[in-house]
Amino acid sequence: MVNMKLNIPNVRLADWAVSKALAVTGEKLVLDEFSESRDPYGKPWAPIQHRSGMPLIDTGIMRQSTRGYVTYMGAQIRIDQEYASFHQTGTKFMPARKLVPDAGPSPIWEAEFKDVLEALADSGEMVK
Repeated sequence: MVNMKLNIPNVRLADWAVSKALAVTGEKLVLDEFSESRDPYGKPWAPIQHRSGMPLIDTGIMRQSTRGYVTYMGAQIRIDQEYASFHQTGTKFMPARKLVPDAGPSPIWEAEFKDVLEALADSGEMVK
């Protein structure tokens, strides 16, 4: 099985509340992309040619397998479907429909993460 992963680095394990908040936020961001048929950069996904409807939500299996996790490295977003990587990168028969940013957070993800971190800092939940 191929796991799609985006590690969100530079968060110490001791900062469990931060890692958990980033994992939950990252999961929500991917689910928003499915709902809005867009990539992490805000670009609409290429339309589908073989059926009607929205891209990547035919059965909902890939969407339902999206999870945010806390790991020893911080937060991780995983899409546990073998074919997720084909959608991320595209193939010679199918255009890419990115699910996670290529390297580090996209501007959309960065803004969301910043809001979450500021809210945690304001609440006093962040480990110093």
